Amino acid sequence: MSSWIRGRGKGRASTTPDLAPRDRVLIGVQDNLVSAQMSGGFGNRIFQILAGLGYAERTGKQFVFFEEHITNNPHTPPVKMRTMLYAWFPQVTIYRGKVSWTDFVDTGSPIPDISGSVAIRGNFQNDAFFSPNARDTFKIPTPPQRILNVDSIDFTHAYFIHFRLGDYVNSDWDVDLTTYYPDAARRILLQDPLATFLVFTEEPDKVDMKKFKFPTMKMAMMPVVDIWETLWLMSRCNGGICANSTFSWIAGYASKGNGSFYLPNIWKRDGSARGLATWAITLPIKPDTTLLEPAKVQIIIQELVEEVTPQQEVPFPTVEEAPQQEVPMPTVEDAPQQEVPFPTVEEQVTNPTPVPVQQSNKDRKKNRSNNSE
Repeated sequence: MSSWIRGRGKGRASTTPDLAPRDRVLIGVQDNLVSAQMSGGFGNRIFQILAGLGYAERTGKQFVFFEEHITNNPHTPPVKMRTMLYAWFPQVTIYRGKVSWTDFVDTGSPIPDISGSVAIRGNFQNDAFFSPNARDTFKIPTPPQRILNVDSIDFTHAYFIHFRLGDYVNSDWDVDLTTYYPDAARRILLQDPLATFLVFTEEPDKVDMKKFKFPTMKMAMMPVVDIWETLWLMSRCNGGICANSTFSWIAGYASKGNGSFYLPNIWKRDGSARGLATWAITLPIKPDTTLLEPAKVQIIIQELVEEVTPQQEVPFPTVEEAPQQEVPMPTVEDAPQQEVPFPTVEEQVTNPTPVPVQQSNKDRKKNRSNNSE
């Protein structure tokens, strides 16, 4: 997105780039507007914007970005956040005129019809607040700059798994989802035996895979990239297993995949739920039964992505080279038929981490062979 310098008047100009496209800036006294007073992380802000758009559509008002309502986000730098918001919602005008707002705070009930301009404030974590066709039109645009080469991934059989760590650890949101994740994975495998699971988390080295009793499945730990590229990759998946987080909720909501999406029925330690959705399947975090009881368990760690950087001295192998490795990767169908029993999760699975960028081709091929054994 191009930027321009906003003038200060009297022949002086600000040196701060203005991220708002000129043709989207509205100045002057207006009425009958809707704005969202944004708060929380980026996922929360998408809820607030979609709720505002839904209310504006229902009442015949115009939804706008009012810059005083775009507060700083503790997780995303201000310039990055505004750039993303303006790119994700290109139809929304940025309003810089004078307006008298009537505030409405989310109480969980539908937003009533209010005359004049309305500023909504709250979580609005329920797609009932959105426009009825919002999911058909909402999408995450391709990031202008990408780090990962994912051409080798067949997204028609890809399903994301999101682990939320970071500020969730030891907080009210630190809910035990140990049985929820494998239960959802088994359900997906029943529908799509060719499924590959892409794991997204902000702290891959802290995900203890040994505690999850996953069925035999293909899995790849995705390298950590910025929020835009992460959500875009997740939204390309055919289905997914969301954490108790608006982050993966938004990724699933933006997906146009035909597979199933799963949400936990409890989001906080007090037993409350958030992120109510008509498009996803809600599962108990403590299922009474499991669909499959695997006698042998193995997670096949696949190296599916390449980090592409201009400074990289040693090129990574191409997608065409990958299938030519001497020791082939076992498939989900082949794995149970091996004569040597599979190791258990406790024996086989450690914390899978992406291959470092600095690793040579020789070492990468060696690791791929080891992963396929």
